[in-house]
Amino acid sequence: MPFPGGDADKAGNRYEALWTVRCLLQILKGEARNITLELIGNEWQGVEFKLETDDATEYHQVKRQNGSDGRWTIADLAGNSVLSTAKSVMAIDNSVKFKFISQDSVANLPELNRHLS
Repeated sequence: MPFPGGDADKAGNRYEALWTVRCLLQILKGEARNITLELIGNEWQGVEFKLETDDATEYHQVKRQNGSDGRWTIADLAGNSVLSTAKSVMAIDNSVKFKFISQDSVANLPELNRHLS
């Protein structure tokens, strides 16, 4: 794990860039139609991009890891504004998918759905 500060920021930016490239490749493979990077407006704070597929509109938030914990708890997700971002996106359109991308797992995932409902 990189030390906090510059190295950690660079590693996080690389992780986000690699996920974005993965989603761009979905467009080339015909699995997605459009990607909109860095949406403008307060309601999109925390959203890296919007990916449109034939089946759904997805809003992606990417955080490489949760410090040295190696996992995310519900409290961590709330403290890092992941839950508030998901709620604000889904409040605008309940039919969209919110995707949180991290190399660390989310503890108590079934409980998370109750927080977003």
